[in-house]
Amino acid sequence: MAKPPKPGRKHAIFNKPTREYEQQAPNTREPDPDFNLLSEEEKEEIRKDAAAKVEAAEKDRAWQAFLEAETKRIEKELHPEAHEEEKKITIDLAIYAPEILLDGRRYLYGREYTVKKSVFDALSEIMYRTHKHYRETHRDPARAQQEAEQAIAKGGHSYAVVNGSTGQVMKF
Repeated sequence: MAKPPKPGRKHAIFNKPTREYEQQAPNTREPDPDFNLLSEEEKEEIRKDAAAKVEAAEKDRAWQAFLEAETKRIEKELHPEAHEEEKKITIDLAIYAPEILLDGRRYLYGREYTVKKSVFDALSEIMYRTHKHYRETHRDPARAQQEAEQAIAKGGHSYAVVNGSTGQVMKF
């Protein structure tokens, strides 16, 4: 025999805190100190102590910052390839190339990346070569038309042979 379905909940379950939070009594706050109880000599001594504490803390911060800067400088001298200058580059490829795959990383068209100088140089070269290849394989129609008109002007229609599919002047 099949078991009857379990009935649903009678009431909705709402998120409730797992524990009750303690409420502080409204008047348990510490009262503000009365600085009028201190004499001027005591206040001056406290000011000197505060200035000494702040100066010691600033000196410690400066010491730590100088230590970090010197550590980075020495690391750069020992491993210059790991501390290469970084540059920003926006990927601008020819129309046929949607991305560049370099060292297993994708660089997508139109995106901006911050990369090391060696990667920047490689990406710049790849982008230049995609545009150069496109210019070499796909002629600009306006330029092809201009060359055809110049060839016709030199010797007439019989002098210029224009390729119908690409518009390139084949012979003139």
